[in-house]
Amino acid sequence: MIFDLFCAMLRGGDKQRLSQFKPPPIVAVTATKNLIIDPIHYQSYCALVDWDEKNSLHPLYSQMMSLGLQMQCLADKRNPFPLLGLVHISNDVWQSMHLDRHLLLSLHAKLGELKAHPKGWVIDVIIEGHQQGTCVYRADASYLMRIHAPHVAKGTQKQQKGRQVFWETYQHAAHVHIPDNIGRKYARISNDYNPIHLFTITAKLFGFKQAIAHGMWSLAKCYSLLETDKHETKNIHLNADFLKPVLLPAECVLMKNSGETETQFVLLNSETSEPHIKAKF
Repeated sequence: MIFDLFCAMLRGGDKQRLSQFKPPPIVAVTATKNLIIDPIHYQSYCALVDWDEKNSLHPLYSQMMSLGLQMQCLADKRNPFPLLGLVHISNDVWQSMHLDRHLLLSLHAKLGELKAHPKGWVIDVIIEGHQQGTCVYRADASYLMRIHAPHVAKGTQKQQKGRQVFWETYQHAAHVHIPDNIGRKYARISNDYNPIHLFTITAKLFGFKQAIAHGMWSLAKCYSLLETDKHETKNIHLNADFLKPVLLPAECVLMKNSGETETQFVLLNSETSEPHIKAKF
């Protein structure tokens, strides 16, 4: 399995199929595994994202544990997209209040639809978790493949520079210091050893000036800092867009806008005020 994934990472994808006007057909791929949460591993995760392990299961832990399943689906050589170069752009997570972290969780992953995007194509990987025959977890992870195709808009980046600063009315929630070794720490827990997260020298090989933080760690950290009702009394629905990589190390500001039924938040770079993540739950 590890060898197959390594080989898949070396594939450049089928640019000819991805460059056509219509979405290229993809083969339906699935992967499954049964998860029994190791309390020591979960404790390490909670410590890294500042979550109280005694409370309900962090809604992004199951998503992290499904990474291997996601890679199995994305690595299928019958499909045209490459692993290297995929950009995780959004996540939508739903977790039932009835999820019991002490029971076996059956995780199932499958590929969703391939959709057009102004910068290329987006593929969804859908994760479902079942306990005792009931769905208690669902997550949609969306990955962008940048490619020159007939539908790709020219000058998109210039148009986005004038976008509205949506967080003007948000309140300061926390200062977030992100150390330069957070990528290596999270990799040891998540098994996500993508070289762009580990060292500056390996990140530069893929076009980054510095190593970048895992988006799922950054999102988990933000959620931990904001969610105060951590008891098993409600379902959780967390929706997030990853806007700009966090170059390590970084100083960030977490801003929030809390309403009666929903909390919106954004993680901003302290120096440039550029948004890294916008989300709501």
